[in-house]
Amino acid sequence: MVREALLLSGGHIYCHSGDDIHAAGDFLTIHACSDGVKRIYLSRMGKAFDLFTGERLPGTELWAEMEMKAGESRILRLETVK
Repeated sequence: MVREALLLSGGHIYCHSGDDIHAAGDFLTIHACSDGVKRIYLSRMGKAFDLFTGERLPGTELWAEMEMKAGESRILRLETVK
């Protein structure tokens, strides 16, 4: 219920799978606690890009997702859609 309230308020960037996420400015890091698809819900309309490859992550302007292995970390750059 708390996650749903945070999603609707647009106050946080988070992932339902319990992985570790840190966001600051236009950057986000995610550390996978388990194997699988990770869907990140964004706090504002935008696009997510892998910082090192430049690849735009699949998804919409409200969420992005990627396949990750346990122990893997990624750094993402967020672009606000205007």
